[in-house]
Amino acid sequence: MVYGTRTSKVVEVPCSVSEVNKNRDDRPCAFYIDVSFPTPTKLNYIVFQNFFTEAIVIKHSGLQASNRREWSTVLPREDLMRSPHSESDAQDWHCFDVFKKFDRTFDCFRVSCLRIFLIQSSPHWLVHQIHSLQCYAAADCFSESRPQPVVPLVPVVADTAQQLLALAQVIKTQRQQYSDYDLFSRFLDRVPLEETLRKGDLVDVC
Repeated sequence: MVYGTRTSKVVEVPCSVSEVNKNRDDRPCAFYIDVSFPTPTKLNYIVFQNFFTEAIVIKHSGLQASNRREWSTVLPREDLMRSPHSESDAQDWHCFDVFKKFDRTFDCFRVSCLRIFLIQSSPHWLVHQIHSLQCYAAADCFSESRPQPVVPLVPVVADTAQQLLALAQVIKTQRQQYSDYDLFSRFLDRVPLEETLRKGDLVDVC
């Protein structure tokens, strides 16, 4: 029989990321990128580096981005910058846990296409987007291990039995000594000391 242990590791999920698009030519307009997967796949993490994007909104479609279909919002507005006018955290890395961040009704085991809307309300930055987007999934791994041979415990049991017998003998000897001492003490309590000395039972008292 073969035994094994089950562990989890994170593996990269193949995906294609589009260029930054906009829903219309004139402003104000919405900027977005599409993240497409070759086949419906499991998705657990999204990692990317921000580039002056204030916040994002993520929507999901069951079909490829080229097909017309309604998009469902799976992640409402998520801020990436503490202030849209400050560049202190404008290029930080972010890791989104899909199970924790996305809507509870989102099926992370069959992800087809994500549309990420890029929001920036500050007029200070001419360009805002996200870089180096990668997707990951948690994969279960099963590692086989052979059972270890059972080592007979007869020698160990024999040694333990001998030690117990020796210990029992020591306890028996000590109990006998204590018993003899107890009988002698009782004898001294019943017989007066003077009478004992006269009979010569005790040779040396000091």
